Amino acid sequence: MAPKPSPAVKAKSKIIQAAEKRWAFSVAVILKGKAKPITVWEVLLPVLFIFNYARARVDRDIFVDNLLFTKELALSAAREMVEHGRDKEAALESARRSTEDLLAKVEEEVYSARIRDEQLKEIELLADHYGRLLKAEGEDFETLVRNAYPSKDDYLEFLGRLKEIERAVGRAALETVGRKGDPAYVARMAEAIDRVRARALERIFPG
Repeated sequence: MAPKPSPAVKAKSKIIQAAEKRWAFSVAVILKGKAKPITVWEVLLPVLFIFNYARARVDRDIFVDNLLFTKELALSAAREMVEHGRDKEAALESARRSTEDLLAKVEEEVYSARIRDEQLKEIELLADHYGRLLKAEGEDFETLVRNAYPSKDDYLEFLGRLKEIERAVGRAALETVGRKGDPAYVARMAEAIDRVRARALERIFPG
């Protein structure tokens, strides 16, 4: 019989999901009206975005849902580790399968093995991060982060590593799509992400 889900882990997962959705929504608000069909973000985001973006143009709900793709896979892996005691390699197997399926379904000019490799690095980093949050005490996201990271500098180190990996995903995507890519839009998204995270950092570690 499979172990019952932990109410505490389930509650913290919902807190994390809500915080990440607010983050993605905030990024979407900043970029509203700047997105264009047939951009590199058809590559960075998963199948739903690839098949719906040109038709929906700037559909914020689709944008937000797909911006959370790697984060949802990472949170699922973190729950497997914290709740069921699985080692990280086993917990990440579902993410590997999901991205492998995507690689098989999408043309290599759109989604490449290199993009997948960089995304898996992002998922692994986020799984460790979410695992720390799930083990921390707190009833809101800011408190979870403060209790999971001994200091602001420790959290900044994590954010720096995440930013580096996200930029690597962007570079891999631009190389994959070639002329179809939109480096300026990728740069604007990176700036929007930085702005939203900077505001969140002030709420988590004020002063």
